[in-house]
Amino acid sequence: MSRVEQDTVPRPVWPRLRGGLPYLALLAVLSWSSGWIWPAAPPLAAAVFAALLGAGAAFWWGRRRLGLMQASHARTQQELMQAVDQLGTGLMAIDPAGLIVHGNRRFANLLGREAEALAGLAFVTLFHPDDLKCCRRLLSTAADTTSPPQDLRILRPDGRLLWVRVRMSCNPGAGLPVLQRILTAEDIDELKTGHVTLQHRERLLRAVVDSIPDAIGVRDLHGAYLLANPALAELLQRPVAQIVSHPVGEVHGADQARALIDADHSAVALATSIHRETHHVGLDGRRVVHDTSTSVLRDDQGEPFGVVSIGRDVTAMREVSERLTESSARTQTLLLNARDSRLALLSLLEDQRRAVRALALNEARLRAVMAALPDLVFLFDDQGRFIDIWASRTDMLIAPREQVLGRRIGEIVPAPLAELAMERLALVLRSGQLQVFEYSLGLREQQHWFEMRMVRAGEQEVLAVARDITRDRQNRGALEHSEARLRLALEGSGDGLWDWDLKSDTVRFSEQVERMLAYEGSDFHREFRLLERLHPDDVVVTRRAIRDTLARRIVFDRKLRVRGFDGHDRWLHARGMVQWDPQRQSRRFSGVITDKTHEMEAQARLRLAATVFDSTLEGVLITDASQRIVSVNPAFTRLLGYTEEEVIGRTPACMASGRHSDTFFQQMWQTIARSGHWQGEIWNRCKDGVVRPELMSISAVFDDQAQVSHYVGVFTDISELKNSEAKLDHLAHHDPLTQLPNRLLFRHRLEQALLTADRNEGHLAVLMLDLDRFKDVNDSYGHLAGDELLCHVADRLSQRLRKVDTLARLGGDEFALLMQDVKQPDDAARLASELIESLSQPWRLGEGIELSVGVSVGICLYPEHGQTAQALMQGADAALYRAKSDGRGVYRYFADDLTLAARERLQLENRLRRALVDEQLQLHFQPQIDIASGRVIGAEALLRWPDPVEGMIPPARFIPVAESTGLIDQLGAWVLRHACEQGQRWIEQGLPPLSMAVNVSPRQFHHIDLAHQVQQVLADTGFPAERLELELTEGALMEREAESLRMLERLRDMGVRVAIDDFGTGYSSFSYLKRFPLDVLKIDRSFITDIPRDIDDMEIAAAIIAMGHNLGVRVLAEGVETAEQLAFLGLKRCDSYQGFLLSPALPADEFAALLRDQPATLPCPQP
Repeated sequence: MSRVEQDTVPRPVWPRLRGGLPYLALLAVLSWSSGWIWPAAPPLAAAVFAALLGAGAAFWWGRRRLGLMQASHARTQQELMQAVDQLGTGLMAIDPAGLIVHGNRRFANLLGREAEALAGLAFVTLFHPDDLKCCRRLLSTAADTTSPPQDLRILRPDGRLLWVRVRMSCNPGAGLPVLQRILTAEDIDELKTGHVTLQHRERLLRAVVDSIPDAIGVRDLHGAYLLANPALAELLQRPVAQIVSHPVGEVHGADQARALIDADHSAVALATSIHRETHHVGLDGRRVVHDTSTSVLRDDQGEPFGVVSIGRDVTAMREVSERLTESSARTQTLLLNARDSRLALLSLLEDQRRAVRALALNEARLRAVMAALPDLVFLFDDQGRFIDIWASRTDMLIAPREQVLGRRIGEIVPAPLAELAMERLALVLRSGQLQVFEYSLGLREQQHWFEMRMVRAGEQEVLAVARDITRDRQNRGALEHSEARLRLALEGSGDGLWDWDLKSDTVRFSEQVERMLAYEGSDFHREFRLLERLHPDDVVVTRRAIRDTLARRIVFDRKLRVRGFDGHDRWLHARGMVQWDPQRQSRRFSGVITDKTHEMEAQARLRLAATVFDSTLEGVLITDASQRIVSVNPAFTRLLGYTEEEVIGRTPACMASGRHSDTFFQQMWQTIARSGHWQGEIWNRCKDGVVRPELMSISAVFDDQAQVSHYVGVFTDISELKNSEAKLDHLAHHDPLTQLPNRLLFRHRLEQALLTADRNEGHLAVLMLDLDRFKDVNDSYGHLAGDELLCHVADRLSQRLRKVDTLARLGGDEFALLMQDVKQPDDAARLASELIESLSQPWRLGEGIELSVGVSVGICLYPEHGQTAQALMQGADAALYRAKSDGRGVYRYFADDLTLAARERLQLENRLRRALVDEQLQLHFQPQIDIASGRVIGAEALLRWPDPVEGMIPPARFIPVAESTGLIDQLGAWVLRHACEQGQRWIEQGLPPLSMAVNVSPRQFHHIDLAHQVQQVLADTGFPAERLELELTEGALMEREAESLRMLERLRDMGVRVAIDDFGTGYSSFSYLKRFPLDVLKIDRSFITDIPRDIDDMEIAAAIIAMGHNLGVRVLAEGVETAEQLAFLGLKRCDSYQGFLLSPALPADEFAALLRDQPATLPCPQP
């Protein structure tokens, strides 16, 4: 029968009447007493009757209140017992001896036993023997404390072990001794197994990520790092801890951070992978290039929650690509969406929800209702003497009534109680107000508690009614004790509670919820609003779930993201049910909250690691401790061709190439055993049989006992890099034009040949070959024709050699030949003659070009002329220099005088360098005279070297050394700057205006930015650009025609004039010259010297003057020494001249004096 039906059935009257019989008896006694006293003392009888009547009413009211309290206590006890028994958490009470007093149904289910059979069992016998120490520590938990959680194994009767998480709480409650401890237990068997698996897999994936050489970083949508591997930390030169949880703005520079954020936003907006090239500076200062791919990470609902960036170091490939003049771009798309690698953790609150309906069937020791006892009535005088006593039960009196009457309170009861009673009695007599107090008294070896009520019964008398409240006190203590046990059970489980009173719309949370959300204030319920702190994405679904729970009477079960008071989000698992009143109206909505933050973060890390595992470009394989493959990633299949099904359970030996010895693998595994890691190159055989080189990294993964559980191998196919290295090695040791060995490889082979010759007492020869007039071929037909000729020369020379000989191109038109096994010195001379004869034959090039070139050869023999590779090559070079000096087209052997000449050239080079630093060099200036007026209109700056030891060293001696060693660039810059400085000083001194001619070498013209250099010198010195004249040779202009034209145009735009020096000795034609912006033609002195004796020279000079005028440029004659020469030039309208006729080159001060002393006009001699 339901409670509603019970409430509608009429109840019998007799039980209610039976409860009032004592009070009817009391009224009868009162009537009889007043009748007995009235005749003797009517006032006293009236007071006694009134007092007794009031006492009777008080007794009836107390009896009524006691019944209500007992009923309420019984209902509360029943609800608490049912709540404890139906908790999803196992709970049992243990006495100080370690014996079980009571265990709820959940705990009995965990133990595999009946709940009724738990009482009296020893607590420690329920668990695995290895957990005995932990059990004893739990029993030693101090009062008012809760032990830390311990993970123990229950030993069930069926032999199965079950993992549980237990907490021991010890709290005696208010005023009660410590009799019991409360133990709570949660079933974490699946959680433990899953957690171990989760940790294990996370360690595996973490090892994979850490082993990958690519720089890997995972960021959330706000740009904060969620994960970073050591490769990224090494690239950024900071530990992983300073990357993870930090925004990109703190990890990278401003530009890189902005680029990263833009790439992340683009990847999310376009829903695709973003590839880009990033640049970093390594620890060694070298610039590192990364090919970075950024892809979107999505959750189970397909919503983006972050991005993963994988950067591969492609610096080596970029460098190889640049040196091979080819590009190699590698683009890989990371797989979108991570595998769901989460392990389902057991919900500990599911059992709590199912067990919430039945309450406290096994809490039998808490007895709620005790029978009411009759009350005692005492009459005292003002001295505390017992005047009269009424007691329906004499066993409640401390002594027989006859022995008590007439005696004082202090003579009957203990002194403390007597003092309290007398104090309250005096207060009643003085104030006339009712006094109520409680006291305890030992009766027949039992302690009883009484509630005493005192009222004034007359002027000097007090009526006291004592009610035995011993059982009520006991019930109240038991209730407090039960509440304390329930509180300890909930605190021990670590879960929080919420209770929503739907009538008043107030929500209360337990302290555990405050701790979960890091609340440190004093009014949590006022400051906390759940819906305001929910993640925006969870608000709508949470409201819908609450409505469904209230409307459909279903269980509320949601995982929520809640912002804590410390600013961090928590994952909370809320589960609850609605309680209904008898009218089927929802009354309360309450439940349990579990903090799932660590679990969800672990699952997120696992998903991230799995995403990296599946998305990385490197092949990954994982083996167990016995080297059996347990997992591979997609890149493994792409690189080697084996599917996952084909290799699972096999060892990596199935991919062995046979190229490595047993010793190689023994050393590899020894390194792994010693350091836990190995990295190196290894050759593996693909499924199609192709053997490929790979860069492999193997790492050991350890379990909680520091034992190897798995090995993780990460590898990259380096076939392309190997091929590139081979090509690069070929380029490094061969001439790119002729494919012959270069100087480096030739020297290496020469050193090896010397070792062999020294060991066998053999002979060898080194021949240096240089083509004669090869520069003329370049100047006349261009560099393409010159390159074609060099290739033909290499082919023709190779056809004349033996296989043991080595032919190399050292640079330009210079070749070297190594002859081994030379029997006689004449063998080298014979081969040199054959080569000279062969190369002197006509050459036919493309576009119908036919030409002839010769070759000069220098020979150096081992061991006669030298013992080392350097000595032999220097000796052959010196002999070649002698051959070219002796007329070209011949060969010469090395001799000591050649070494002496080479040493002198080296000494001269060192002295010239020192002279340049010490400012030993000087400029002399040769006047340039206008033929028509006879006045000096310009000066040519000529370099002079007054050596402090040898005196004046002629330019013909040191200029060739400067050109061959590259010093000509520094000399040219020195001459240009000092000439402009001197010209500016003359202007400041007020001397007549004149031009300053400066010679520019071909190297200076082509190998530096001459226009920039001139502009800088003019700016520094202040010398006018229009007065500067640069003299170039025909060969310098014709060598690189297009570049020369651009440089001349830049100089003309600056206002600088350009002159052709030594005109007539080159191969320039009128059609070539007219294309260049020229200002002056200088006739070479070789055409002036024999005028007027040589008719040909006179015609050539006249033709040059006419051609120059046709080009619109001025013409200047060099080397004019006689009046006849000047008269001829004047007749042919030559514009100006320079030479000894007027003056040789003069120092600056003498040249200035010449300018000051010259007459207004100088007559031109007549022919």
